[in-house]
Amino acid sequence: MHERVLFLSVNFAIAAHFGARVTVAFRRLRNPTRWDLLFIKFGLVPLCFVTFQFSKLAMITLGVPQTQF
Repeated sequence: MHERVLFLSVNFAIAAHFGARVTVAFRRLRNPTRWDLLFIKFGLVPLCFVTFQFSKLAMITLGVPQTQF
């Protein structure tokens, strides 16, 4: 039980941090800088993939049946 709470709180902190970054990047998309485009291209896409894989691995480690995700 404690592992799940820790896992969810860590995921929430990561999502909140990068959600704020994404919000700032998308607000500036009308006039994006080179850094905004690099963040979206090389930061956001790999981050989504890595977060999904990490979540999947963590759920397997915690013993959640794979049919639930």
